[in-house]
Amino acid sequence: MHRRALEGSEKALGREHPSTLASVSNLGLLLSDQGKYEEVEAMHRRALEGSEKVLGLLSLQGNYEEAEAMHRRALEGHEKVFGHEHLSMRKSVIQLGLVLFEQGQYEEAVAMYQRALESA
Repeated sequence: MHRRALEGSEKALGREHPSTLASVSNLGLLLSDQGKYEEVEAMHRRALEGSEKVLGLLSLQGNYEEAEAMHRRALEGHEKVFGHEHLSMRKSVIQLGLVLFEQGQYEEAVAMYQRALESA
């Protein structure tokens, strides 16, 4: 069912639409429960790369509040899937820090950068 949902979302919305990327993540979580870890990694990498493109586009448009909300959701997901010390999680922390910095939230941005350094 998750594979069919993903295929339908890709056809209707495109490969990088947030709903499609959510379907990719959902499929990855299910595959993890089944122990299909190589396929899980591929799904999560695809979701991460797509999310980074979409989030970067929002930031370039100056839509920092929406970008911040999406970065926070992405970070939450990466922490659950990859853990606190994985490179993907650190990249999410840094991306969130950049968006916070662009909004003038310097203290929180510095906290994000420090968090990324501590997890390295």
